[in-house]
Amino acid sequence: YDKALEPFDKALALDPYAAPTRMFKALTLLDAGKYQDAAKLYAELLAEDPFKVYFQTQLSFAYLRAGELDKANQVLQNCLAMNPGSMEAQSFVVLLLHQQGKKDEALNLVAKLEKALETPDAKGNKPRLTETLARNIGLAYKDAAQPEPATRWLSQALKMDGTDHEAAAALAALSGVSAPTAPAGTPGPQG
Repeated sequence: YDKALEPFDKALALDPYAAPTRMFKALTLLDAGKYQDAAKLYAELLAEDPFKVYFQTQLSFAYLRAGELDKANQVLQNCLAMNPGSMEAQSFVVLLLHQQGKKDEALNLVAKLEKALETPDAKGNKPRLTETLARNIGLAYKDAAQPEPATRWLSQALKMDGTDHEAAAALAALSGVSAPTAPAGTPGPQG
């Protein structure tokens, strides 16, 4: 993955404040398992745009994967305080609850998210399902040893974004096969 980071580093040498370049570098760092480095980059991006839900959820995801549950919780609580209806943020709360061993709470929140996805608003529109939301719901079901809904949600996530290596690995684990490895430079979790 060091080679995959080279184009980002070259671009950032020319423009160190290019947010899209830093965002894609952070995604690559997440995929490489360099969670602390990704968290640092997302924290910088969030400082520049504190209301961006994507930066908040990605920072919490990096903290979750680094095992820094208190930091992940703090970021998610701040995000939900600013965006109480964010289903994306709530889906990351599901992952946090699982890592905290609160599986029943996590599954209760998953049930609420699933119901919300089916409930139209006043104009008759249903909330938009995103790859991240599908992946996180699938991961919650996988962690709860419920393979059928896990497979359904993780498959949906991969249909939406075939580069989500975490969803692919989880789906492969459910089916008992090894997940394909990503080519160098392919961005990973885009939650």
